Amino acid sequence: MTFYEAALEILRREGRPLSVDEITQRALEENLLSHTGRVPEEIMRSRLVAMSQVEQGREVVAVAPGTFGLAEWGLEQDDAAAQASLPAPPDLGPPLRPTERTPMTLQEARSARAAIEQGKHEAADREARAKARRRWRRPTPGETPADALEAIVVEVGGGPVDLIYVVQALDRQEDLPEGFPTDIDGLRRLAMDENAARAEAGLPPRFVVQGDRIDLTQPPGATGTPAFDPDAVHFGRDDRALSRAADRLAKGLADLDAEAIERLLLRLLDAYGVEGVKVAKRSAKGSPLFLGTLRVGVVKLRLAIRLVASGRDLCPDDVDELREDLEHYSAGVGVLASTGRAERSVRSRAEDASKKPVLLFDGAALARACVERGLGVRRRLEETVEYDERALVWAAQGGQ
Repeated sequence: MTFYEAALEILRREGRPLSVDEITQRALEENLLSHTGRVPEEIMRSRLVAMSQVEQGREVVAVAPGTFGLAEWGLEQDDAAAQASLPAPPDLGPPLRPTERTPMTLQEARSARAAIEQGKHEAADREARAKARRRWRRPTPGETPADALEAIVVEVGGGPVDLIYVVQALDRQEDLPEGFPTDIDGLRRLAMDENAARAEAGLPPRFVVQGDRIDLTQPPGATGTPAFDPDAVHFGRDDRALSRAADRLAKGLADLDAEAIERLLLRLLDAYGVEGVKVAKRSAKGSPLFLGTLRVGVVKLRLAIRLVASGRDLCPDDVDELREDLEHYSAGVGVLASTGRAERSVRSRAEDASKKPVLLFDGAALARACVERGLGVRRRLEETVEYDERALVWAAQGGQ
């Protein structure tokens, strides 16, 4: 018998309401159940509660919590008692994972996607309008490259800015003065040459250059000699110290293993602004060929960079093989690097104007590039004292 059939049999035999435990105990003692399960009392309780709540053909009714009788006895169904007969759900503690998120409907997903696309279009439109507002004015007649550099520094930020941002801003400029540089090294030389020319003329420096950052010594548009500031710190560049550091760094590069040289080259390329660098292939001796892009003005150049991992001296065949890679990977400029030396024959082969250009970096050139980009060196400030006419006037006026 099923649990329900056994309960009906026992209740008809007893002729009075019984509790769930009594019905289950007698069904087990008389072996009336075809199967018992692990907790027969709970199975019997759930079946009796369920059958007491049917609307048609109800045979059993709940008369008290956990107590049931037969409908044919004229007893009334007590729904509250039936619900109270069910055991309280166990306390399982906090849920093991958060409540499932209700998935979006297809229409909601389409609306959300449309809102995202609309936001992208609005952001692009705002950027286009802002770029148009930032467009630099046309240079005035007689404007020098130094004047243009000052204007671009003001446009980019007006304070200490990275030279790479100045290079990226060149695509917004109109009619730059003739000879205006479009790379970081050229901009740095322009600023230093302007400062040197002003120093020869007895004028204060116009730019402050620290590594790859540039700033103005006085607000844009200011004229005349700036007031003397006794607490101001002026930065210069000691080319002899840079040469000494590069010589020692070149010796350090020769002691590095191939893997360390490769990591250093990748950091150097990043410092130069080369983007998307990836390994295209490796030679049988482990020399990697990298591909990347470098923005120069408004043009993106595709570069092929070969590192001679063994550290040997460069040879003309290295230049020829790199030019073959330039053709194969459709690159415009090749870069050949090694911690060894580059003899005159190698330089002559690379300077062949009838073929694609190849830039050579031997151990000394790599060291100089690292020093310029602050790799492998530590910078420190040293105090120097020099005569300043403004300082004399300031002191003679009692520090006023």
